[in-house]
Amino acid sequence: MTKAFFKQTNSNGISLHDHLTEVIHTLLASKDQNALENLENISLEVKSKHFNAKETGLKNAVLPADTSESWCTRTNKMITSVDTSEDDEGLPNLYEEAALFEWAGVGLAKEELYRLFLAMTRIKSKENLKAVRFFGKILGTEQDYYVVEGTYAEVPPPPSTDVTDGVPPEPPGTGLNTHVYFVANSTSAAFTRLPDVLPQQVVACTTIKKYLTGNLDAPVNCFPPFPGAEASLLR
Repeated sequence: MTKAFFKQTNSNGISLHDHLTEVIHTLLASKDQNALENLENISLEVKSKHFNAKETGLKNAVLPADTSESWCTRTNKMITSVDTSEDDEGLPNLYEEAALFEWAGVGLAKEELYRLFLAMTRIKSKENLKAVRFFGKILGTEQDYYVVEGTYAEVPPPPSTDVTDGVPPEPPGTGLNTHVYFVANSTSAAFTRLPDVLPQQVVACTTIKKYLTGNLDAPVNCFPPFPGAEASLLR
């Protein structure tokens, strides 16, 4: 009668007898000197191994890595062509920064960090920037954005733009256009420079809420209307 009571299983198919057996086995295997103090934590850890979510589908499932032929070609080309022998002044130590973010439970995989470091090195050299930093990863409904922020070594001349609302855009290197931003859907893909922000776009984006798709050319269908494509909204 007593054994039958301990053999009763829950919705996950685990009985009290099975749980106590596994807890005792864990204690014997670990030989924890503070077993009594850690008993509750060990019990929770054992119980979590058999947890099955009631929701359908996988929770927090890891997406499969892109291993297509084009991705492999781009990655191999980047690894072999980017020169990392020069002084890395103006390039942050991504691994040190990632270690800090891990304490908050966020970050990128180490392999992805290395590809990101190579991409940032290439952007800094190609665009003649003084410094670059990883701004962040922005999730989209179809694809995600990796955003790299750059600081000008020499500020370019302001582009010629037509002022339609009486408020001229801020020149590059000043105000909201102090930095320049580059985005890509993958760390091994070519990064695209985002356009400088315009005053009317700043005003318009404060009046809307919009999911990003991951396509820079996607139209921003909303009300009030936004003056520009998704690239301008992202900027």
